[in-house]
Amino acid sequence: MIVILFWLAIYAAIIFVLILILHKAGVARRKVIFASSTLFGILSGLAATLRGLGEGGYIFNFLGVLLGEEIYTFSIGLIGDPHSFFAHYTIPWILRIPQIFLFTSATAWGVIGALAQLIYNQSKKPPATKGHSTRIIILLLVACLAICAAGVYATQKAHAKPLEPVGFPVVEIIGPPTPDGPPPPDWETITTYEVEKLYLSDNTVLIGRALYVTSIVKNTGPKGGIVKVELSLDGGVLSSQEVALLPGESKPIKFVVIVPEEGTYIVGIDGLTTNFEAKKP
Repeated sequence: MIVILFWLAIYAAIIFVLILILHKAGVARRKVIFASSTLFGILSGLAATLRGLGEGGYIFNFLGVLLGEEIYTFSIGLIGDPHSFFAHYTIPWILRIPQIFLFTSATAWGVIGALAQLIYNQSKKPPATKGHSTRIIILLLVACLAICAAGVYATQKAHAKPLEPVGFPVVEIIGPPTPDGPPPPDWETITTYEVEKLYLSDNTVLIGRALYVTSIVKNTGPKGGIVKVELSLDGGVLSSQEVALLPGESKPIKFVVIVPEEGTYIVGIDGLTTNFEAKKP
C-alpha cells in the first residue's frame, strides 16, 4: 500500500507539472486538468509499453498495466482462441501485450482527468477564459496517441514476424529403468535402428492446436546405445529426440507438432512420412 501511495504521489506531481505547462500554453483552467491527465496517460502508457512487463513497466503506470492485462486476457477468451499455442496472435494487434498498455493507460487517465476536471469546475467555478477549444484539445490528444501507437507499431515489429511451426518431443516415463547393460548416459550414439510405424492423433488439426505424432523405433544392431530420431515437417527438421535402446528393443516415441497457418503438411520421422491438414478454428 505504501508503494502504491508513493507512486500515486509521483503521478500526481507529474500531472501538476503538466497542468502548469499546458496552462501557460493556452489551455484554460476549465479544461487543463483533463488535458494534462490524458497526456500523462498517453506518455506513461508509452513508457510502460516500451519497457514491457519484465523490465519494470509497472512503475510507469501500474493502473494502465493492470487494466491492460485484464483486457488482454478477456479478449483472448472472448474473441481469440485460448486453447491455441499461438493464442497471443489470435486477437488484434491493438489488444495484445504490451501495446494494450498504451491505450488502457490513455483511457483510464483520461476518465480520471475528466472526473477531476468536473469536480474542480463544480467546486471552484473558474471563469470562462479564452483558450484552445475542447475540440482542438481532443484532436491534439488523439494525434499524440496515434503518433505513439504508430511508433510502437513500427519499432516493435511483432506483427511483421511470421509465425513458425513448433515441434517438441513428449518424454514419457514407462516403468523403471532397464536393469541390463550400462546406464543410458554412458552409451554411445548408434545408427543401427529403424522406424517401424508412424501414427497421427488425427488427420485434421486446428491451427495452433497440438497434433501428436507417434512412432515405433527398433534397435536392429548387436549392441545397445542412444538413438537420435528426427521429426521433419515439409522436409525440414523440426525437432529431435534421443532414445536408449537395448539390442532388438523397440520403444514408442512421441512428438507434438503445432502449425500457425492453414494448409496441408507432410510430417515425417526418419524416412516415414504422412500428411495432415490444418484448418482455422
